[in-house]
Amino acid sequence: MVQNIHQVFRKPLSGSLFILNGLIICCQKSCINFCDKIVPCICEAMKTNSESDCARLACGLVSDIALHIEKNIGRHLSSLVEGLLNVLTNANHE
Repeated sequence: MVQNIHQVFRKPLSGSLFILNGLIICCQKSCINFCDKIVPCICEAMKTNSESDCARLACGLVSDIALHIEKNIGRHLSSLVEGLLNVLTNANHE
């Protein structure tokens, strides 16, 4: 499933982000093994999705990943911070 995650989440929707949330929570620290595949999906949800629930879920996923992979989040920070900044500055996400 993780190998095809980018194809599954080409257009992130709230429901698919809930599934991703469950995957991150279940895998905990081992989610580091597939962060390279899920971080782009989360960033895409924060960058392009005008659905405010989707943007909020994506922001929460950033928190979940950071909680589990701790200091290893550094390699993903530039793209994640850009997505978070987009959500914070976008008037559609109230």
